[in-house]
Amino acid sequence: MRGINLFILVIIVLIIVATSGFLLWTNNTKPQETNIPNQQSTEEDNTKKTVSLCSEYQPVDGEISCEEAMDLALNSHSGLVTEIRMANNFRTANQQASGKGINAWRITISLSTPLEEDGEIKNNVRITLERTTGKEISKYYSK
Repeated sequence: MRGINLFILVIIVLIIVATSGFLLWTNNTKPQETNIPNQQSTEEDNTKKTVSLCSEYQPVDGEISCEEAMDLALNSHSGLVTEIRMANNFRTANQQASGKGINAWRITISLSTPLEEDGEIKNNVRITLERTTGKEISKYYSK
């Protein structure tokens, strides 16, 4: 009788240890919850950032707005706008200094997918858009 009781006790202890080990193992193999923002909150953050980047620029009749310029730039390059400036009398590299410049928007985007150009990884692009038409005047990639 004593041998049977000891055997049952050992079996119960083994079941408890095995169950505890299994529960601990499954708890550790579950994916950790991370605080990944959903797409909607990311879009809201980008909208807030857009509003703050464009807050100092008032719309001008006959010109595209700051927000429209950002949208045009983001249509051609996916990423986050980090800077936007209004450039008066902008000249491209091949224009002479004495020539009349163009009023433009200069938009810098941190690319969501970096590009490789001439063996270098480029993380940013600066796009210059003509302010009355939105036409792209120039683009420059940088690290």
